[in-house]
Amino acid sequence: MLNDTKYIDGNPKDIRKQVIILTAAAYDDIGFKGAYETAQTLKNDGIKIFTINYRSKAGVYVPNFDPLASEGYAYRNDEDGLDKLLPLGLTQGMDLLL
Repeated sequence: MLNDTKYIDGNPKDIRKQVIILTAAAYDDIGFKGAYETAQTLKNDGIKIFTINYRSKAGVYVPNFDPLASEGYAYRNDEDGLDKLLPLGLTQGMDLLL
């Protein structure tokens, strides 16, 4: 079955660019270890990680969330023009992977 995942629609999977988009408004790190290390491993494997950090009602962002993103792809929900920045980031991220 693992070999089947190497091909999608008959094409090698490695020609497809991989992106993970993480969003968070709250984060409880109890019982969850290694998020940063996991993100680093994924990024080292060529996967771009985008984060959207949501400000809570208390006015704070999720701590330690932005470093999970690939460089330049940590966004904030109240960022001006996020609706334009995110698609732009996705297209730039894809170009950077080519």
